Amino acid sequence: MTFITTFRSFNKSFILIIALLIQIRAYSQETSYRIILENIKMEKDPFKYKAAIFLEKNIPAKSFHDGESLRKFDELFSIMSELKKIRRIDNQDPRLQSAMDSLVEKYGDLSEIKVNEVRDSTNLTSDFLKENLDYFFKVRAEKSWLKNMPDTILLEYILPYRVGMERLDDHQRSTLYNTYNFIKKSSTARQEVFDRNKSTDLLKFTSDVQYEISRKISTNGTMWNYPYDVSISKMELGGQGSCNHLVGYTTAAMRSVGIPIASDFCIRWGNNRTGHKWNVLFMENGKELPFDAAQPTMDFNIQDRKVAKVYRERFSKVETFEVPSSDVPESLFNPYWEDVTRKYTVVADVRIKIPKHVSAGRTYALIGTFNNANWEPQFYAPIINGQASYREMGVDNIYIGMYKDGVDIKTFGDPFSVNPNGKIIYLRPVATKREQDILRKYPRTSWVKFYENTMVGGTIECVSNLYNSAAHIKYTVMDVPDSTVSIPVRLGEYRYIKYTFPDSPKVYVAEITAVKNAVAIPMKIDVNESDKDLNKVIDMDINSYYWGKKGQTITFDLGKDMPIDQVRFTPRSDSNFIVADDEYELCYWKNGEWVSLGRQLATSSRLKYNNVPENALFILHNLTGGREERIFTIKAGLQKWW
Repeated sequence: MTFITTFRSFNKSFILIIALLIQIRAYSQETSYRIILENIKMEKDPFKYKAAIFLEKNIPAKSFHDGESLRKFDELFSIMSELKKIRRIDNQDPRLQSAMDSLVEKYGDLSEIKVNEVRDSTNLTSDFLKENLDYFFKVRAEKSWLKNMPDTILLEYILPYRVGMERLDDHQRSTLYNTYNFIKKSSTARQEVFDRNKSTDLLKFTSDVQYEISRKISTNGTMWNYPYDVSISKMELGGQGSCNHLVGYTTAAMRSVGIPIASDFCIRWGNNRTGHKWNVLFMENGKELPFDAAQPTMDFNIQDRKVAKVYRERFSKVETFEVPSSDVPESLFNPYWEDVTRKYTVVADVRIKIPKHVSAGRTYALIGTFNNANWEPQFYAPIINGQASYREMGVDNIYIGMYKDGVDIKTFGDPFSVNPNGKIIYLRPVATKREQDILRKYPRTSWVKFYENTMVGGTIECVSNLYNSAAHIKYTVMDVPDSTVSIPVRLGEYRYIKYTFPDSPKVYVAEITAVKNAVAIPMKIDVNESDKDLNKVIDMDINSYYWGKKGQTITFDLGKDMPIDQVRFTPRSDSNFIVADDEYELCYWKNGEWVSLGRQLATSSRLKYNNVPENALFILHNLTGGREERIFTIKAGLQKWW
């Protein structure tokens, strides 16, 4: 036998021995944590027995992401820790984004790196599990609000030692308990979100913990590109995360001190391209209180969002769950997701006919919503006798039938809405045409309305002499401006334009322009003004804005007396209104595609089309710039957004 043959034989044996040792260690680990559960089962406490059975049943299915490639990105959390020492990390912080870009260039794209899935049953130590169980039973005995809480809530939403697929830290539950169980009480101001006559110790304590968490961690746009769950220690080190990361940390922290908390989420809203994740508090009276994680207060606001599907993450499997066929994308289902859509909106079972070319060879069909650019699936249902019934879909959305064709997802049929009674109303364009004014390409959200409203009560004056304003014009903003507003100016010559903010704590303005014969006249900020940000009001960019002070007056100088016929002003907004000189294209959906109604160069704050079909679904593109756009219908001459 040659040396090489001997070496190969030895090497093969060595590899087999290592593999055997790994298997032995894994068996030892599994046996170790099971001994803890068996010991608890032998106690006479029926609840402890139930807790042991619950964990024993569910631990084998739990796992976490790990691997050398993923651990290289742990450097990111140390970088965040150092950045915080210099100054606070903003939600859109170029320093953090630059650090992330450097790591991606160095180690590869996070979505493409090799990541291992490690089973808890081969990694969970008896000491770790015992400590988690000890602290679970400890808070159950300590917290008065848990005395009458159903066992199902305690087991599902306090007992679990992990939230998602994060790496576990030694002593994480005891560390979180010692961090948040003894915090100082918050001021009464943070309790205003509750009815103080009905608030409980649980609500107050949760609010205090929520506030304390908000001091440690916050949301960051860069972390949306980190697609993995983050460990407790890394969240505390970096202090930044996406909604998913913040919810994970909040869930673990609150459960550690006896607060029953769930994580709810939607894959995507019915009227937007994004989704969201948030926490839910189970209260003693059986009610549930949703709230956004890591905020100073326990607010939750989805008034600008429409719900199609909402799920709740569970530690145990949903008993009624059946794994669908390959006709359904894996991103749409999980045996640990409980459908809780009905808790957030009115729901209805939506039954539609499935064309033969879709049902042939398929057992499931999909239903989708528009994501601002394309149709994307939201849910699935089995095809039975040429029909599919999608259970408990959120009403007041525009849906469309969809199906999986290989790797592609395609649509079929006409889009339709579902009213609160569950009635389906199809959008099939008819031959009848009408004239129509189009005012926006994207709906006004509540925050846009808030910013626009801050100009109401402000005044605009045209004067020739700053010290003698006897001969001048004065205009007061009475209505909430939704676009650029033009104020006619009576014949005369003026040198100065003065804008005075209303008496409000937060006031904004994007642009103020003097105009003669539709041409903007150059202006300068008065020399007595020292705030450089004031130049944003005259930079001809409606996307920049100035944040003013209550009652502040800004003076603009034209250099000399000049004839003007208009003053235009633009509020801080999303600039999704019709912008003069931008090119637009209006389209409607027909036979599975968008059909153009023509392009127009805007000359004012509205577009006029005279060939608009009735009963159609529309979308407006700004071909000059901007990426936000949303589908709409036309009702009583107005755009209705979906």
